[in-house]
Amino acid sequence: MNYISKVILVISYFFVSFHIINSKDKRLEIKNYIFQKDQVKIIEYARHPYNGITITAANVEKAEKIFKNYLRVIDPKLLNNLNLYKRQYVGIQSQGKRIVYINFAKSISTWTRKDWEDDLFFSLDGGSNYMNVKVNIDDEFCFDFSVNGEA
Repeated sequence: MNYISKVILVISYFFVSFHIINSKDKRLEIKNYIFQKDQVKIIEYARHPYNGITITAANVEKAEKIFKNYLRVIDPKLLNNLNLYKRQYVGIQSQGKRIVYINFAKSISTWTRKDWEDDLFFSLDGGSNYMNVKVNIDDEFCFDFSVNGEA
């Protein structure tokens, strides 16, 4: 193998390595995300109008605690794997009560950080890789907990 071929091979190796490392970094930088008030469209659900509200990290922490207590009762196995999920949080209010809507996703390899922070994801498939719940942080209970089905 001549000198030019070796140089081209080494440069190609570094280019491919850099591309792989760089693409991994974009996925790894996705963090749990709290949507701001009115950042996502809130729909009316079961004739109960929801309004967007701003929630704080303390609200999210309280919602997480309530949800973990809920899972201890209904699905302890899922509770043990909860750290594998990325989350999106949306603050809503209905009938004067503050609710934190939490989207959970285990598989986000195709999402970029911008995707994750711009859009509330929605999936009808994927089994336990995707789930969501509403947590009433004023009265401290969970409702509308849903784990996706599989096609």
